[in-house]
Amino acid sequence: MDILTRGVLKHFKLTGDPFADSVIGIEGGDELVKLAATQNMIRIHDFIEAVIEQNEWGAIAGKSKCGKTVAVDSFLQNYKLMPPSGARPLEIYKLSTLDTQRVSKSALMQALFDGLQTGKKPHSEHGKTELLNLELGLKSKNHQILLYIDEAHDLPGQTLKSLKVLREMKFAGRCPLLSVLMVGEGGLATKIRRIDKVRNRCRLLEVDTPTEKDLSQYLALHLAKTKIFSPEAVGFVILKSADYIEARQLLVEGMHAAMGRGAGKVELRDILRIFGGRRSYVLVDAMGLTEKTVARNIGKPVGAVRNALTACGNAGVNSATHEAIMEVFGGRLEKIGKRATG
Repeated sequence: MDILTRGVLKHFKLTGDPFADSVIGIEGGDELVKLAATQNMIRIHDFIEAVIEQNEWGAIAGKSKCGKTVAVDSFLQNYKLMPPSGARPLEIYKLSTLDTQRVSKSALMQALFDGLQTGKKPHSEHGKTELLNLELGLKSKNHQILLYIDEAHDLPGQTLKSLKVLREMKFAGRCPLLSVLMVGEGGLATKIRRIDKVRNRCRLLEVDTPTEKDLSQYLALHLAKTKIFSPEAVGFVILKSADYIEARQLLVEGMHAAMGRGAGKVELRDILRIFGGRRSYVLVDAMGLTEKTVARNIGKPVGAVRNALTACGNAGVNSATHEAIMEVFGGRLEKIGKRATG
C-alpha cells in the first residue's frame, strides 16, 4: 500500500505528507514550490528559462517518472508568480488532453484561443488563422506567451509541423509571437530528429533517469523535518529505486509495515518485508554485489550463498544469510542513507 492514510500520519505524529512538494513562501495567496535541486531539475529549469526569455521552441524528453513534469510545473508556477526583473508577465496556455495522438492544428489553435479568451469565433480556417494572428500579436506586446504541451511524445508528425507554422505568425514586424514547450517521453526526441522542419527549429533537452545523488538530494529535502526513517532504510531505497515515485512508494510501504508492528521508526527490515522471501536477493542486487563478493565477505562457499539467495521458501537459511549480509554490508547502506537523513 503506497497511500498515506490519516492513520499512518497519526501513528508517526506527522501533520502532513512528508513527500509533498515543499512550500517556501506565499505570493499573492499562492504557494511557491521548492523541489530538491537535483542535476536534472537544474538543467530543466535553466532550459525552460532560456526557452521563455529567448522566445524559443523547446522540448524536454526523458523516461517516464524521471521528474520532468514535476520540475516543469514547479518552475512555471514560480516563474509566473515571481518573474525575473524586467521580464514581461508570463501567460501559460496548456494543451489539456489525454489523447495527444489525435491533436491537430485546429486543437492547437483552440488551446490558444481558450487562453486568449477571445469571444470571436470565425467559421473558416483562414478566418481563424487571421484572428489568432491578431490576438497573439496584441497580447504578446505586453505578455510573454507560452504554449505548454505535456505528453507530447504522442503528437503526430503533421501536428509538430503545424507548430512551426504557428511560430511563423508575424505582427507589427515581430516574430515569433509565442514560445512553445513540449514535454514527453523518449519517443519525442526521435520524432523531432526525423522531421527536418522541426529538428532545425526546436531546442531539445534529453533528461536522464535520477542518479543516486539525485535521489539522495530529493529525499534529503523531503525528509528534513522527520526522523522516522533509519539511515539503513533510506540508503537501501536510494540504491533500489529507479525514480522518485518508486522511492516514495517504498518508504510509504515501509511506514505501513512499521506501524503494523507498532514501531515509531521505519527500519530496513520494514522496507525489505515488501519483498518477502526474496529480501536477501533484492538487498544484494540493490547494492550491486556478486555472489562471489558476498561469499568472500561472509565466509561461506559460493554455492551456499547462491542456494540461500534463491531459497525463498526456506526462512531459516534465508534469514541466516540475510543477517550475515547485513552485518558485513549494512554500514554502506547507513553511510548512503545519512546523506539524506542528516
